[in-house]
Amino acid sequence: MSYPSHDPNNPYAQAYGFNYGGPGHDPSAVIRLPAVGLVIVSSFWMLILVVMLVLNLFQLITGADLNIEQGQDMLGEAAMPLNLVGIMLQAGVNSCVLYGSLGMVQRRNYGVAVTASVLAVIPCFSPCFFLGIPLGLWALFLLFRPEVKYGFR
Repeated sequence: MSYPSHDPNNPYAQAYGFNYGGPGHDPSAVIRLPAVGLVIVSSFWMLILVVMLVLNLFQLITGADLNIEQGQDMLGEAAMPLNLVGIMLQAGVNSCVLYGSLGMVQRRNYGVAVTASVLAVIPCFSPCFFLGIPLGLWALFLLFRPEVKYGFR
């Protein structure tokens, strides 16, 4: 695979950034760190969503109040189906982020990797938003670099 090179004799040529590790080093490998970070954060958030889903289903099926005294929370029972829909929506978006970040690690499917990074930046859907947003922005910044884009299969 050939990467665009910088011509030192052309003062108008676009510079492609700093040296990523010398000759023979794959410049697209810089995407690995934010991609692995997104995989870890998405996996952790998926685990939390599964626990929340199990607890909400248990509460919906048994009618048990897990943390509220009897008769105090009338809105809780009515909002339970909406809570389940929200959890499943978050799990679906988080699955897309997880799939795209795994593709980023392997440098496959550039479009899905960009989509996963964009979804990680959206505050409502970001996995662990205080970690997902910076990692998603970092991944987007790197994904739009030409040498990283050329490294995808």
